[in-house]
Amino acid sequence: MKPVADENNRPRFIVDNNAGKVARWLRIMGFDSVFYRGGPDSGLIERAMAERRILLTRDTRIFKRRVITGGAVQAILLKDDDPEKQVQQVIGTLHLGDTGLAFTRCLDCNVQLIQVTPEEIKDLVPPFVFQIRDVYRQCPGCKRVFWRGSHRLSMEEKLNQLTSKVEGRN
Repeated sequence: MKPVADENNRPRFIVDNNAGKVARWLRIMGFDSVFYRGGPDSGLIERAMAERRILLTRDTRIFKRRVITGGAVQAILLKDDDPEKQVQQVIGTLHLGDTGLAFTRCLDCNVQLIQVTPEEIKDLVPPFVFQIRDVYRQCPGCKRVFWRGSHRLSMEEKLNQLTSKVEGRN
């Protein structure tokens, strides 16, 4: 069974609670990445199978399960403790490149962001931000507002570092 792609024909993920930072970085890259907060391994595997997501974990016991060894659930065993190296492993294994969809998902709840007008979010952002920014995106789920600020610029720089190391440009 192949993983279902999202509306942009990109793989979807479910990330075990032992690799939570990977889910956040995949969301930054624009990938649909569910963070499994805990519970029995069977619940994680059942959700991966039901939603046809690629399972990302550090748990070697999960890889011994028949649904993984038989290919019913696609999974990647993350080999390193370092979240940056984990992200690089996923990018390298699946040959994920820049698709132009970075910063299109909510970092907290994984929902696709929508563009909103400054007037719609005027009371939700600091006044100085409202004065200097005119492009905003908002999560329809949690209502968090995103704009291109210094924090995003540092995330873009970090993302470029992560992907360039994988692609051998560094």
